[in-house]
Amino acid sequence: MLLLSSMKRLTLLFLLILIIPIVESRTGEMKLLAVSQTPFGLQGNLANLQLTIKPGSGRVFIDSFPLTKVDTQISTRFAKEVACNYLNLDCSNIDFFYVIRARSSIVGGPSAGAALSVLTIGLLKGWSIKEGVAITGTINSGGFIGPVGGLKEKVKAASEGGIKVVLVPRGSIYLNASNATTFNITEYGKELGVRVVEVSHLDEALPYFYSKAPQKTQHELDIDPIYSNTMRRLASLLCNRTKKLMEVAIETGINESSLEDARNLTKEASLALSQDQIYSGASFCFGANAKLSQLIAWKSMNQSQLAFELTRLKAEMLNFKSQLPEYHTLTDLETYTVVIERLTEALEYVNKSFDALFGERFKEASFHYGYARERFYSAQSWAQFFGTSTLNQDFEVSKMEKSCLQKISEADERIDYLKFYIPPLFLTGLEDDLKKAISYYDNGDYELCLFKASKVKAQANSVLISMGSNKESIREVLEHMLVYIRSNLAEQTARRHFPIVGYSYFEYSNSLKDTQIASALLYAEFALELSNLDMYFPDYRAKRIAIYDTRMISVLCIGILIGIVLGYAITRISIKTHSGARGTRSGKKR
Repeated sequence: MLLLSSMKRLTLLFLLILIIPIVESRTGEMKLLAVSQTPFGLQGNLANLQLTIKPGSGRVFIDSFPLTKVDTQISTRFAKEVACNYLNLDCSNIDFFYVIRARSSIVGGPSAGAALSVLTIGLLKGWSIKEGVAITGTINSGGFIGPVGGLKEKVKAASEGGIKVVLVPRGSIYLNASNATTFNITEYGKELGVRVVEVSHLDEALPYFYSKAPQKTQHELDIDPIYSNTMRRLASLLCNRTKKLMEVAIETGINESSLEDARNLTKEASLALSQDQIYSGASFCFGANAKLSQLIAWKSMNQSQLAFELTRLKAEMLNFKSQLPEYHTLTDLETYTVVIERLTEALEYVNKSFDALFGERFKEASFHYGYARERFYSAQSWAQFFGTSTLNQDFEVSKMEKSCLQKISEADERIDYLKFYIPPLFLTGLEDDLKKAISYYDNGDYELCLFKASKVKAQANSVLISMGSNKESIREVLEHMLVYIRSNLAEQTARRHFPIVGYSYFEYSNSLKDTQIASALLYAEFALELSNLDMYFPDYRAKRIAIYDTRMISVLCIGILIGIVLGYAITRISIKTHSGARGTRSGKKR
C-alpha cells in the first residue's frame, strides 16, 4: 500500500510538470510586400518573412536571400526594439532569428519595418496571425508607421498572391502620378480585389493581424511642474532679453523696416505664451534676439571692436563648456545634448565670423557674431534643466557608444532608401549632417552623436512623408502623428521620465501646424525620435517574458519519467529480495 501511495504521488507530480504553462521557442511567419528593380522600373513582389524566438541574450540574426538592395539588418534590429518597447518588455533574455525569402532581389531596407514589428509583437505575445493580411511601411520611434515607395506595385503583387487586405501608411491613398495627376491607391486596390486601409500606428495595425490586441493603459499627459517652471524661467530670460535688445536697436538708429521681422516674432512669442505654449514662445523670442543682435552688431561696431568681442565671446564659451556638470539622469542627458548642440553651433558661427572678418566681409561677420552670441545665451538658459530629475540612470561609455552607432546606422539606412526615389543631389544636406554625427562619434562625443543622428533620421522621415504627397495628405499625417506623440509622451511620463526635449518639440510643432506645415512636420518627427531615447538604455523596462527551449523541457520530463520508472523497479526488486529472505528464515525456524 505504501508503494502504491508513493507511485501515485510521483505520477501526480509528473502530470503537474507536464501541465505547467511553459512559454517555449516559437516560430511565426507572414507575407512581406516588397518591390524589385527591373530594367522596366519597379515590380511588386511577395516575400516570406519568418521569425523564431528562443532563449538567449538579446541577439538578432538576419538571414535574407537573395540579398536586399538596401541592407535590412538595421531596420530589423530597430523593429525588434520598437516591438519590445511597445510591449514594455525587456527582451535581453531572448534571441530573434529573422528569415526573409524572395524569388528575386528586393529593395528591402526600412520599408519592411512595420511588418517586422507586427510579427515580433504577435510572437512575443503568443498570438496566431491571420492569413490574407499584409502591411508595408517604415516603423518609427513610438510605434508610428511611416511612408514608403512602390505602393501601386505592392498592391498588385498582393492581389496576385491572394492577399485580401493591405495596410499602408496614412497619407498614402493619393499618389502623385508621372503625368502630374493624383492616383487613388484605394480604388486601384478595389479593382484588384484588395482592400487598402490607411494606418498611422501599431495600435491601428495590430487588430487586423490578431484576434487579440494589446490592451494598453491610456495615460493622461501630465506636464511635469518642474519642467513647466524651468521652461517659464527660460522663456522669461529670452523674452526679457528681446525687450532690452529692441531698445538698444532703436537707440542705435536701426530703421523700422529692418526691425519688422523681429517685431513679428515678438508678437508670435506673446501669442504663444498667452496660450501656455512656453517653449514655442521662448523659441520665437530667440529668433527675434538673433535678428536684433545681428543688426546691432552691424550698425554699432567697427572691425577692431568686432574682433575683440569675438575673442572674448569664444573664451567665455570655452570656459562655460569646461564647467558643465556630469549627467546621471535621462533629463540630464537631454539637457547636456541640447546645451552642447547650441554651444557647438555658436562656436562654429564664431569661427565663421572670424573668417568673414579676415576676408573683409564685415556685414557677414557681424551677422555671424550676432547669431553666435544669442545661440550661446540660449545654451546658458537651457543649462537650468540640469539636476531637475532624481531618477538616476546608468550611462556607461560603451552604452553611449553603442546607442550612437545604432542611431547613425538607422539614419544612414533611411538616406539610402530615399536614394531609390529621390536624386542623391537633393540629399546632400542630410548626408552632410550625418557626416557631422559621425565626426562626433570619431571624437568620442557620443551624446551629441546620438542627438544629431536622431535629428538626421527625423529629417529623412519628414522627406519620406512629403515625397509624392499633397499638402492635405501631409496635414492629415501630421494631425495623427501629434495624437500619437501626445500618447507616447504620456506613456513616458507614466514611466517616471518626462522627455523635456521631445515635449518641447511637440509643443512647437503644434504652434506651427496652421502656418508652416513643413516645419511643423519636421518638429513632430524630432519629437518622435527624441521622446524615446530610453529604448537605447533599457534599464527602465519593467517585465521579462520567459522563453524556454522545448527540447530542454522534453529532456527534463523524460529524465523525471525514467527516474520514476527506475525508482519503481528498484523498489519492487528490493521488496522481492526482502520477502525471499524473510521466507527462507521462517522455513529454517520450522
